[in-house]
Amino acid sequence: PTDSAFAITRMVRQHLYVPEDRFLNLHDALERAEQGTPVVFVDDVTITGDQFMQTWGAPARGSDSFKSVAANARLEVACIYLVATASARRRIEEASPVRLYTTHCLDDSNRYDSLPRRQPPPLVPDALQMVESLLDRHAPTLRFRDDDSYMTKDAMWRKLGYKERGLLFGMESNVPDGTLPIFWADGPSDSWIPLVRRT
Repeated sequence: PTDSAFAITRMVRQHLYVPEDRFLNLHDALERAEQGTPVVFVDDVTITGDQFMQTWGAPARGSDSFKSVAANARLEVACIYLVATASARRRIEEASPVRLYTTHCLDDSNRYDSLPRRQPPPLVPDALQMVESLLDRHAPTLRFRDDDSYMTKDAMWRKLGYKERGLLFGMESNVPDGTLPIFWADGPSDSWIPLVRRT
């Protein structure tokens, strides 16, 4: 599990009183699913669906994965997210038989380029151009910590976040890498303090 998954697991245990023995590693979860036991994946946020799709296709027992077993047998699997983007939800549901549940589904209105369509409208008429200019100016100078060093692979990821999602979104517990990095990445000097930090 990711760091955020550990936090979600802790919350599920503490607030929903799910016993510790119900939390399984991938190998045991696949065996239970094959025996007809419903399996539920839980996480806080999915922006692209990448993590789930990697887990779905990951070898859990020898070369068997949930994906390979589900191709030949009916598995009862659900996935619960606090927040999912509409595109991640669609991707997961189209690529797997998983039933996905989410508390909040983010559509494209949660992207920075939706500013002109927001209600009430922005206070300045050229808000999107101003944001683009700010991002173009500062994105090349952003620094990423070790766990987020993959963000330097693509110049557009520096500007718009992972896979160019360009989200205006964060939670108290975490900020997705698909959120504009200007909010959470380190700047060119120690005097730059991010508004929020990714955990």
